[in-house]
Amino acid sequence: MAQDSKRMYEGMFLVDSAAATANWEEVEAELQRVFDRADAEVLNLQKWDDRRLCYDIAGHKRGTYILTYFNVDPDRVSGIERDVTLNEKLLRVMILRADRIPEPIREAPTPHMVSVKSAPERAEDEASSDVQENGEEAADTNNEDLQVPDEIVFSDTTEPAAPDEEFEVPSAEPFEAETSDESKKADTEAVQDESN
Repeated sequence: MAQDSKRMYEGMFLVDSAAATANWEEVEAELQRVFDRADAEVLNLQKWDDRRLCYDIAGHKRGTYILTYFNVDPDRVSGIERDVTLNEKLLRVMILRADRIPEPIREAPTPHMVSVKSAPERAEDEASSDVQENGEEAADTNNEDLQVPDEIVFSDTTEPAAPDEEFEVPSAEPFEAETSDESKKADTEAVQDESN
């Protein structure tokens, strides 16, 4: 297949948490096998997070999500989905076209990456946040990692909130349904008929 006909896709794969924890390399190899069958070029493959599932999927209560970005011929996407359906190790997949997702977003840290920070990094983060809370400058603050996309436009034209207006809450009076004598008789007759 020619490179020109390939498009970029985002794939979210769901695998059994026990399998992902026990042997991550085997899970990666299984995903790579699926991509190789479709002649896909993997750009990024990251463990997203381990979560409790809303409902059991193939008897599994927990699952590990894997986020991938890959280039593949659009005609081969259905083959990837079919391979996942037939594979016992891969529980589910959702594939979306991702032509417009910029590289900084594709390379952003996943929740799993954030949760496995090393102890020294966590201690450093806590120390810098304590210093900032005390009104002093943090020693090692690095804002170069923060990237704001060019498309976001901030506006200072917000209107001030209206002052709170006082309003009267209507009193809660008991509700009494108006019924006619005929409907009372019909209700009484219906109750008597049911009891007989």
